[in-house]
Amino acid sequence: NLLLAMQAKIAADVTDIKFIDQDFGQLEQDNPPVLFPCVLIDFSATQFDQLQLHQDGNAKVVLRIAKDTVENSSQNTDLSIREDALEFYELEQQLYECFQTWNNAGALANPFIRKTASTEKREDRLRVRVVEFECTFVDSSVTS
Repeated sequence: NLLLAMQAKIAADVTDIKFIDQDFGQLEQDNPPVLFPCVLIDFSATQFDQLQLHQDGNAKVVLRIAKDTVENSSQNTDLSIREDALEFYELEQQLYECFQTWNNAGALANPFIRKTASTEKREDRLRVRVVEFECTFVDSSVTS
């Protein structure tokens, strides 16, 4: 299962992440049932092509990285507070390094390729970065 492999990879490689789960809209709840910083994973869309007796899939994998408080990162703020506020980008970079060209033990999907990264506009105290990867895989589960 790709989700389980991704959870294990993040837990091993990005140890500052405290909660890793499938994205069920946890961050949209009043008191999100997660620990911060967290990563929520979603498979947003997959396109398939039929080839002989199998299908090739091209999947979009979305990682939402969330931190619960936003510290001030202005130049007038103490350096240690600014560094904590900017930790967000370090986590994003670590996730990129974790998955970019990840071979996934060669069994579940071809290496991931980062496609986009953006910030969610929110009206709460959460800081959420969204990183989208693509990966391809072969589904031969219905071949005889």
